Amino acid sequence: MDDAVKARPEDSVLVMYSGGLDSTLLAAMLAGKFRRMFLVTYDLPYTVGLDNCRKNIEKIKKVDPNCEVTHHIIDLAGTRKIFFDDFYADYFKYCKGGAPGIICFSCRMAMLIESIKFCLQNGIGHLAVGNTKVQANKAHSFPGIVKRFADFMARYGIVYTNPVYGVESREKEEELLKEFGMDVGKNIGLSSVTNQPRCLLGIYSTLWLLGNPLVEKDMIEYFEDKVPLMERYLSEFEPLKGKIKSRQDLRTPIDETEKGGWVHEFGPLMDRVLSVLLTPLWWLSQIYFRLRSGRGIKK
Repeated sequence: MDDAVKARPEDSVLVMYSGGLDSTLLAAMLAGKFRRMFLVTYDLPYTVGLDNCRKNIEKIKKVDPNCEVTHHIIDLAGTRKIFFDDFYADYFKYCKGGAPGIICFSCRMAMLIESIKFCLQNGIGHLAVGNTKVQANKAHSFPGIVKRFADFMARYGIVYTNPVYGVESREKEEELLKEFGMDVGKNIGLSSVTNQPRCLLGIYSTLWLLGNPLVEKDMIEYFEDKVPLMERYLSEFEPLKGKIKSRQDLRTPIDETEKGGWVHEFGPLMDRVLSVLLTPLWWLSQIYFRLRSGRGIKK
């Protein structure tokens, strides 16, 4: 960024912003707590409808006129590649040959380090991610993963803040968002096709979670295995953490022993039908990944 941060670090927050229900509600709830808010959207490979995320930004700006809100788009293509050197081996080690959920999860990890980098470069003391307990069947919302995301931010002096985390249902989220005068948008499954971008690869990698769920302990091991890569990426920016200040009263505590619920993408029956229909692609993926990993095809 060319302009200096006008608010103090402890008065600023970065929101990882997709334009969907969780991140829009999160931004609206935080607008009254900070003097400056950076909404950061990531341009991912295979993403369509990137401009959809702008639908509610002007309304977020009106929540509290004292909060200066800016929107930034960052290309994530290069950063996510650091997780893919060992992807084919990781697929069998951490996904056990099931749904390739580490595709989406590694993108979330890439978003995390880019967000920390942005905070360090611009003296932002708080980082907000729209993880929710009601989607704890997704890797990025496993309580153990959310806790590790928060702990990793803390290494750089940045506080994880997320007032949406404890909201008990998506219906309650929608109700709260409407109270802020914002449009939920038209949903297909759990995603708003009018208010947020759609990652085509993400659809492919998440629809099998019903029959082949990711295991939290495997995802924790995957995250911890990649920590050295993330630290290496951030090493040149780490000296900037001396300028970071934050408010500990805004930290969202995470109890990783508390398990959340299961939210179906399209409903129990439709998820099962889609899982069955996509099974041939799953088997083809396994064959492809085995060949790429040099393991050969199991007899």
